[in-house]
Amino acid sequence: MWRRRWVRVTALVTGVPLLLLVAVGSYYYVTFGRLIDAQLHGERTRVLPRIYARPLELRVGQSMTPTQLVDRLNDLGYAQRATPEKIGEFAVDPDAITISPRPTELKGQTIKVLFHKPTAAAAKGA
Repeated sequence: MWRRRWVRVTALVTGVPLLLLVAVGSYYYVTFGRLIDAQLHGERTRVLPRIYARPLELRVGQSMTPTQLVDRLNDLGYAQRATPEKIGEFAVDPDAITISPRPTELKGQTIKVLFHKPTAAAAKGA
């Protein structure tokens, strides 16, 4: 049977596309399987709330700890860096937080929020 030329040609013509189909199908099966597993395990890419996030207004004398401000900036999608170079980044120092805001009216400016630690005399009086 394999000695006939038309049998070999027919096997080759059907075998090569079938082999390619199995390879492509296997690739997509594994790729989509990983995507589905990631979705089922709760691994999701974080959508940054750049458009619909409520604005953060900071005022002089506002009662806020550095940790609260960092948490709020993280909620708004800001990225913590060593030095804020692009908009939407902030840096944390021991007594200050430097922010590079997103609003267009503040574009190119950096805002430095200073946190003053209470003195020993103020802590005793309270």
